[in-house]
Amino acid sequence: TSSVLWAHLLRKGNAHSTTSTGTPQYSSSSDVPIPPLMPQDKHGTSTRILLHDTQANLQKFGERVEHLTSAVDDAKQEIVVVKKLFRDEHENMMGEILDLVNRCQSEIRKSIGKPAQVEEMNRHHQNVLVRLEGLDKRLDAIQMV
Repeated sequence: TSSVLWAHLLRKGNAHSTTSTGTPQYSSSSDVPIPPLMPQDKHGTSTRILLHDTQANLQKFGERVEHLTSAVDDAKQEIVVVKKLFRDEHENMMGEILDLVNRCQSEIRKSIGKPAQVEEMNRHHQNVLVRLEGLDKRLDAIQMV
């Protein structure tokens, strides 16, 4: 690619201000030499042009990478914020559900109250326990005989 570039530059340069030998022409109106349009060190100039292009491409690449990393950092921060908001909302919802369940239980207890059969059931329970103990004693006595 550099040879194509130099061929183009040499054709342009030869048409304007240099002789076929590559020496600068002097204008007839003054004795000041016109500098050559083509560089003397073609290889060095090609290298400098390539280095300049490479540096420009690296700068563009660096800017793109910086933009992408900042976007990734922003996305990470947003994910952390969303997780925190989700956790807080979940805790609030669970608290509201627990409060609702507790209120329902207390309202049910109020409406049911203390059943009238509780005291009588306790007496029957005690009677059954006493009879079971009596049966246990009889079984023990029978087994001993």
